[in-house]
Amino acid sequence: MCRLYGFRASHPTRIGCHLVDAQNALLRQSQKDSIGRRHGDGWGVGYYRGSVACLKKKALPAFEDLRYSDASRLITSQTVIAHVRLGTIGSRSSKNAHPFRIRPYLFAHNGTLRGIDTACGDGEGSLTLRHQLQREILPKSKLGSEPLGETDSELMFYWIISRMFRERAAKASGFTNIEKASRSLAAAIIELDHRSRGTGTNAAAKLNFLLTDGRFFFASRLRHDLHYLHRDHLAPCVVCGETHSKALPSTIPYHSIIVASEPLTDELWSELPESSILSIDPGLRFQINVIQ
Repeated sequence: MCRLYGFRASHPTRIGCHLVDAQNALLRQSQKDSIGRRHGDGWGVGYYRGSVACLKKKALPAFEDLRYSDASRLITSQTVIAHVRLGTIGSRSSKNAHPFRIRPYLFAHNGTLRGIDTACGDGEGSLTLRHQLQREILPKSKLGSEPLGETDSELMFYWIISRMFRERAAKASGFTNIEKASRSLAAAIIELDHRSRGTGTNAAAKLNFLLTDGRFFFASRLRHDLHYLHRDHLAPCVVCGETHSKALPSTIPYHSIIVASEPLTDELWSELPESSILSIDPGLRFQINVIQ
């Protein structure tokens, strides 16, 4: 299990308070979450400079690694995904730390794809779910990269993007449109859940995802808590009192949406409904749809 953080804003914004200094910042959650678990198997922060996806991640616990705080405080971006890991599948290593990246896409996961290393079907030639998904991933020549680690999360990311490429919901430069991408992601989650159940596992898959190309942003909730906070104007930070975005053109109002496994501040957060996807378009308009 892990802790997620996602951020999308109309203007470049400093996010250090969210990740380091807030009442329940991701740094604090890495040491102890709301039910006392420690998330010490690595950290990662993905963000965008223009259209370029940048990634910083390490295998150390965020609360023991000064580079986490230093890196987080330096980031100013319109789109950010951050993650602290409590590993269930795969060793502690930087390759297994989230987020993961494919071209402009960044992805992080909270949960486990149950039964991933269980053989599906009968007979000597039956494949594990892991091998099934691996066979359905597009080649490196199409995606531009290939999985490097051992986690179920990275494997699902490559499988989802491959599926979205085939359905023309995504391409090398990014998602095609919000409706098509949201439907494709929902169908992928349903398929992963179905296949996980097909392994005969006693525990259901937990599939909370954050996925973005820097312009479009998606957050799914399936069997783990997830919260969001929408700000429709620029205001002083409730943590430090500063304004974390530069002066704005008067014709473009400031909007931001924060998504997190646990509320970061004492503000009034909303809980994303179970079995749903939060979709955010480039204009910061958002909608919530049921996964069905």
